[in-house]
Amino acid sequence: MKDAEIPGTSRWLDRHPEAADVFCIAAFAVLCFGRLLLLSDVNVDDNCWLLAVYNTRDLAGFLDTGFRELRRVPQGIFLYGLFVTHTFLKDPVFIWQGLNIGMQALSAVCLYFLARTFTGGRRFCAFAAACFFLMAPVDTTLPIFSNITTRTGVLLSVLSLWCTAKAVHSGKRRLYYSGALVTAVFTDYFLVEAAVSLEPGRFVMLAYMFLAGGHSVKDSLKKSALMVLPFILLFIPL
Repeated sequence: MKDAEIPGTSRWLDRHPEAADVFCIAAFAVLCFGRLLLLSDVNVDDNCWLLAVYNTRDLAGFLDTGFRELRRVPQGIFLYGLFVTHTFLKDPVFIWQGLNIGMQALSAVCLYFLARTFTGGRRFCAFAAACFFLMAPVDTTLPIFSNITTRTGVLLSVLSLWCTAKAVHSGKRRLYYSGALVTAVFTDYFLVEAAVSLEPGRFVMLAYMFLAGGHSVKDSLKKSALMVLPFILLFIPL
């Protein structure tokens, strides 16, 4: 007797094979970072911001603890919204840990779709890239909650690269390209200025995709340069 199957499940998976990959990547992320849920202590790097929340009356006072002088007001607003929950929630640490794991999982999933678009739909390469990202993440795996700005920046940077890759062959080129620009600007100006260092990688990715599409070397370099130029111009003030 055959095992019972949920009606339509097999056909749906056949039409969407990436769904199983995404589920496995998310599960692998939980396995990699789930151990952080067992840690309920506040790291010393976060303790200063927690003290600042309790010692200042409002957001303006919190920003005066150094964010204005460092030109990090957007990051300060972001962190204030995170740490102020400690004043009215009994145990927000679990929520903070969940956000950390969620950001790592979403970044890996976005990297999976970026790699699939970049390599012409090769599932194994995309799945391997996502798993390597989880095993050796860009940021620290310690429970430093204030690093959520960096983790969000990594997520949005990968999303921006994916939108750029989609803009090469998609019929909605303007939509994807605009999304890549907006996401990159928000990331570089409000979260992680160092994300501007990804622009050479954007150029190389585009050049490879144009070459793989049958364009000449000269034409590929020209098209890639024209697509990356607006990003460079927008980031000159940084």
